[in-house]
Formats: sequence, structure tokens, C-alpha cells
Amino acid sequence: MPGLEPTFVSAAAASTTIAAVPISTPPGAPARSAPDMFPATTIPVAAIDNLVIAVYDLQRQMDDLTTRLAQVENRTPPLALCQAPTVLGILKLSFPTFDGAEDPSGWLNRCDQFFHLQRTMDRDRVWLASFHLTGVAQQWYYRVDQDAGDVGAFTWDIFKALCLQRFAPAFSPHRPDELER
Repeated sequence: MPGLEPTFVSAAAASTTIAAVPISTPPGAPARSAPDMFPATTIPVAAIDNLVIAVYDLQRQMDDLTTRLAQVENRTPPLALCQAPTVLGILKLSFPTFDGAEDPSGWLNRCDQFFHLQRTMDRDRVWLASFHLTGVAQQWYYRVDQDAGDVGAFTWDIFKALCLQRFAPAFSPHRPDELER
């Protein structure tokens, strides 16, 4: 506590006399002087120092407990214990991007996970995924979208099949034509 640092004194001044003065006299009571109400008491300075040190220790313990309590209150449960509705309020997920330089199956899987956790409607999945295409993949989608002529022309499953057909390696087990064999 600020302003209450312990004071250490010499052995010659090892005790002191403290006189207590009342704050007020009850109404109707005769006025009395301080020595009449509280006789002078001799308290060793070492005892006062010990009390001040004990108060400091208690204050430190209270600060530690307050900090630990704040940490516990701000702690989130492990992801494995969360159900999807709870996760919505806790996690901020970033949507993955795809540039067409690699097999799209991993990206499509992450998209499916995102859609599941965020409870994305079927009608919004193609639009959201296409917004996160970059480079060659974005140019490819622009051409596919122009050829389709209608924004809602194909579903998420059709989009995934087209994406795999265009960007999956020739002999990938994820290519739609390889899956039919």
C-alpha cells in the first residue's frame, strides 16, 4: 500500500507511546478528554513494523489472486470441448485463399470446414469461395462465371468438381475423371 513503508528504528527507540483521540463524543454525553477515554498505550515499534509487513504480504497475495482470477475468467475452453454453436462466439476463422498453383483438394477441404463451422448457407458458398480466389484461379473463375451467365448457375458441389477438374494434377486421386475409373 503506497505511503505505508515500514520504518526501522534504533534499539534505543524500540517502543513508543500512542495516545488515541476519539473522533466525536456521543450526543448528550459529557465531554471527556482523550486520556480519560483511552489510556496511553505503549506499543513496540517492532510490532508495528511486523504488522505493516504482514499487510504488504496480504496485499501482494490479493493482487496475485486477482490476476489469476482474471486469467481464469478470460480463458476459453479447448476447441475439442466446443460444440459448433459455442465456437461461433469464440473463434474468428479466416477464410483460406487459393491461387491455382497447387492441388485444390486441401483448399476445398478447408472451405468445407469453414462452411460447416460458420453454418454458411449453400447459396452463399460458391460466392464466398470465389471471392478468395487469386491469380490464375481467379481468372479461371471469371471465365467460368461469364460462360454460366447466372451467378447461381452452379452449386458448391459443381464448383468443387470444376475446380478439381481444372487445377488437380493429372493423375491425382481427387480428379473427377480419375474417381470414375
